Amino acid sequence: MDLKLLKSLSVTRASLCLTTVLLITACSGTQKSPTAAGITPPPVMAPLTATSDYYLEQANKSSGSYNIDWQLLAARSFLAGGHSQQALAVLQQLDKQNLSPQQMSEKQLIRAQSFVMEGDNETALTQLKQVSPSDLDSAAWASYLTLKGNAQLAENQASEAMFSFIQLNNYLLEPEAIQANNNQIWQLLNRHTEKQLQTMLAQSQDDNFRAWFELGLIQKLYRGQGSQLEQEIAFWKNQYPQHAASLYFPGSSQGIAGPAFKPQNVAVFLPLSGKYAAQGQAIRDGILKAYTAEGGSAQVNFLDTQTNSIAGLYQQATANGADFIVGPLLKSNIEELTRLNNTLPMLALNRVEDAGYNASQFYFALSPEGEAEQTAQKVFDDGRQHALVIAPRGRYGERMANAFSEEWLGLTGHKAEVHYFTDRQQMQKMIPDILRTNASQQRINQLRQQVSYNAKAEVRSRRDVQGIYIIAAPIELSIIKPFIDVTVSPFAEQMGIYTGSRSASTNMSKEQKLDLNLVYHSDLPIIIEPDNPYLSEAKTLWPSRSAGELRFYAIGIDAWHLIPQLAEMQADSSVKLKGVSGQLGLNSDNYVDSYLAWGQYVDGETKLITPAYLTQPEQSNALTPVSEETPINANAEFGFEETQLDTAPDNSFDNSYQEPATPQADSLELEVEPNEPQNTLSFEEEDLTETLESHSTDTPL
Repeated sequence: MDLKLLKSLSVTRASLCLTTVLLITACSGTQKSPTAAGITPPPVMAPLTATSDYYLEQANKSSGSYNIDWQLLAARSFLAGGHSQQALAVLQQLDKQNLSPQQMSEKQLIRAQSFVMEGDNETALTQLKQVSPSDLDSAAWASYLTLKGNAQLAENQASEAMFSFIQLNNYLLEPEAIQANNNQIWQLLNRHTEKQLQTMLAQSQDDNFRAWFELGLIQKLYRGQGSQLEQEIAFWKNQYPQHAASLYFPGSSQGIAGPAFKPQNVAVFLPLSGKYAAQGQAIRDGILKAYTAEGGSAQVNFLDTQTNSIAGLYQQATANGADFIVGPLLKSNIEELTRLNNTLPMLALNRVEDAGYNASQFYFALSPEGEAEQTAQKVFDDGRQHALVIAPRGRYGERMANAFSEEWLGLTGHKAEVHYFTDRQQMQKMIPDILRTNASQQRINQLRQQVSYNAKAEVRSRRDVQGIYIIAAPIELSIIKPFIDVTVSPFAEQMGIYTGSRSASTNMSKEQKLDLNLVYHSDLPIIIEPDNPYLSEAKTLWPSRSAGELRFYAIGIDAWHLIPQLAEMQADSSVKLKGVSGQLGLNSDNYVDSYLAWGQYVDGETKLITPAYLTQPEQSNALTPVSEETPINANAEFGFEETQLDTAPDNSFDNSYQEPATPQADSLELEVEPNEPQNTLSFEEEDLTETLESHSTDTPL
């Protein structure tokens, strides 16, 4: 193929990652053949200064070693523009030529980058095995290790990636790059247990690796011990004063986790009277439950945000010697308190926009958008490639549908199909339109008219839809699901139907659950997981409380359990709390993320299919621990492979509790939009928690 023809190849653009940038900026010198002819090319791995057209033109004018270098530069230029296919075509031309060892390594390095851009990390790693380190200078070697580590991470080879990144520190020059690399190493290191770190330390003969393993052990052995941890870190720094982790300490802006929060005087800001008293009291009872269960000795003072100003309550709390604040619940109260409080650590029970980062201020609330995003992940993980959403018209339904669709776009490359309803009558009419059975019936009618007799035919529903996400209240779901069942063709492939906690009702009869047969639904572990002791006790103590209030009870329990874990979670994103409101982790903005459990209605019963601690996606901030059974060899280039958690077995969930004869009235008084039916919520209260919004119509337990 003439090199000039490469310019006409069709290409697919892709975003460049950090490794591409390193490849572009790296430097290398190539030994030229004395028989080379043409303009002398710059080093192949030097910063690019021209277009791929220019490099190809020079290649056509050159011969020998110069010709090869110009082609390698052209391939790198194509990559810089996102044209991986053209880069691979250039490299394929070089397979026929006699390359020097250095040129061969440079070619394999560029080819590996092309495969990474194509999403084929496995092939990229195979290509990198053919690169000889001795043939690359330090800058190109940094590119090699960065590319290799990222490809290993993409292939879930976390331990191997950690070893690659540790070696990479030897070739980085910029402080920012070293700091970022140290943070990456630290996250990967914390995926290992104390026993694994001790094994690696015993096996390793390299001081660079040993220093990392010792630092990881210090964190695990002395976490939460305050001054003792600081002393051990200081001793470690004296041992390794020139180590990269000593010069550029890993972890958060405060370094490795500081002393755990162990408050002795906690002020809890909650609405204990007025409009939101039921929710505030449920959270209070959850805090008290967790406090008494652990035999707490701290002083806890509950302050009613409905009877005094936030400024007055804050002054009262500080005067009483508070050293930690839990709450408030309402957004407006949180915003006011954050303006007043710059000293006391705080765990607010809601999310606020543009709060700004404060290392001692944390935010904990259940997010409807987060639930929708997790549902998209669940549908995708179940192998379904085409999904649609059925949601109520209004702000809440549109927020949830948009969150699902955006997450679906990131997973599949296309947005989900979304349909909105406004009332029950429209719900019944829209299902045949969505599944296109109306169009099928019209075709049958036309055929019968054409042939002049009653031809036998079956109405067919569309076959491309594999999953449906229904955002609806329980009564709405009870209408939509049966209509889907009777509309879908009997010979069509079973599609998955998914709902969230908004659709949950804990007083459904077995007959009602039979109508929802095979529907997947997500919810808090306290509600969906079988034999949950907190659920049984709550039913006994508060039989008239709604499921929504029970969710606030769970938030209270987990809020108290989070306090001593926050510092460690802030320093290490792999640290998680197995809570009753979900699998809890802390993101870089100090927001607590919650991952829900998944169940399925099967033959009139609710079965747990995925506990909350198994629902977290692998590519999130969460890091899956490395298996204890995996062999470790710290001296080898590759340490050990990860093992994946098996799916938990199904467990029957007998939710046979019967509702009181007279249900309690809804505890919230949310306004309904003028154009929205009474069975569909709208949300005008900006300062409500996201959970208040999504569960205000729950029936009592």
